[in-house]
Amino acid sequence: MLSSSRREAPCFALLQVNCKAELPDIKLLALFGFGTTILRGAACTVNDLLDRDIDKKVERTKSRPIASGALTPAQGFYFLVFQVLLWFGFLLQLNKRSLIMGASWLVLFFSYPLMKRLIHWPQAFLGFTVSCGVFIGSAAIKESLDYAVLLPMYFAGICWTLVYDTIYAHQDKKDDFKAGVKSTAITFGDNTKYWLSGFGAACITSLALTGYNAHLGSYQTSGSEHSYLVEFYLGPCKMIKEIV
Repeated sequence: MLSSSRREAPCFALLQVNCKAELPDIKLLALFGFGTTILRGAACTVNDLLDRDIDKKVERTKSRPIASGALTPAQGFYFLVFQVLLWFGFLLQLNKRSLIMGASWLVLFFSYPLMKRLIHWPQAFLGFTVSCGVFIGSAAIKESLDYAVLLPMYFAGICWTLVYDTIYAHQDKKDDFKAGVKSTAITFGDNTKYWLSGFGAACITSLALTGYNAHLGSYQTSGSEHSYLVEFYLGPCKMIKEIV
């Protein structure tokens, strides 16, 4: 599914780009792979707990463990506590700044299910939330943060989340509308393609600005045999080395 495979991308984007010619720190990659899997799972558990009554009204989600009655809310809560403990175990492997940021991140993740009841753009809130990974990923590598690089990358993550999660939400929009759940799929309606085209363009532009601010690209490598197009695609794989 779109939403389950791409939410962790901002964290990895800053870790996988550790250098131009070397492999990134495998230990750090493994840690973040574990951490993002745990956090993603905890967010899903919170979502299933808070949305259990709504999930019963949506065809795609009515068979989820808590909504279907296969698990009780109490069992779901105990599992959530276990996941949160694992998340803090992950954070303790990082530096102090990353630990504080990662602990604060939980509040945003656990608030997301409520946004679907309160605002018409919950996917934007999700983008603000998951894209915070760019700051945690960078803080895990060094103490200071280069906001000229991180902010456009953060904005790109928000735009990308709006694209994929709006597409994802379209499969449920009829049931969501009946259940009173808000989403950009409902808000955009027949204009979805235009909105998503705009967000897609903004995402690409923001990534290009990220690369520019990190001094990447063939315009920075006189005598290089690589074309600008190759540098554009490989740019993210060099970003952290340039930042740090």
